[in-house]
Amino acid sequence: MKRTPLLAVLMVAALGFGGLAFYVSTTPQAQRVPNDLRKPEPTKASRNRPQVTTSASQVIHLPVVDGDKVTLSKEATPLQPGETVARRLAVAAVAANDQDQNLVLGAEIKSGTAIVSLRRSMIGGIGSMQESTLITAWQVAFGQLKDVQKVQIEVDGQPIESLGHFEIDQPLSVVRDDSAGSSESIKP
Repeated sequence: MKRTPLLAVLMVAALGFGGLAFYVSTTPQAQRVPNDLRKPEPTKASRNRPQVTTSASQVIHLPVVDGDKVTLSKEATPLQPGETVARRLAVAAVAANDQDQNLVLGAEIKSGTAIVSLRRSMIGGIGSMQESTLITAWQVAFGQLKDVQKVQIEVDGQPIESLGHFEIDQPLSVVRDDSAGSSESIKP
């Protein structure tokens, strides 16, 4: 006797789903997703935007952090096929500061500015010394690319004011470190 209400509920639910399925299959308007609910089509500009990738023969110098000093490695590091220069440099700077590399969501180079996109958890998650060397590592890492003049740090696609200690709401100038040699053949 206790099963009767449960069976009644299940039957009503089955009839409701069946009715909805019948309505969708027989009503032309119900089969079309409204425009405001559709995923936007990529624009022609975004489809044609070149992704900077490298071949295995291209190399870069990775940032090295020693205390509060940041330099480029003396050894040239080859990039993996299909890997972007921007992402590799952004992740290498985080790794050089003993931070989780997954904090970098992405990186790209636009109009002479390297844009590094971070997870929100990066904000306030490091001390002032680490923040200083991390910012400098990005400046030095991207400074080896002759066509890059600035570095912009973003979270959720928006420039951030600070990672917790230093004001970085404007693009920062890169730092040129010629001691490791030049990677001028690599263009963003």
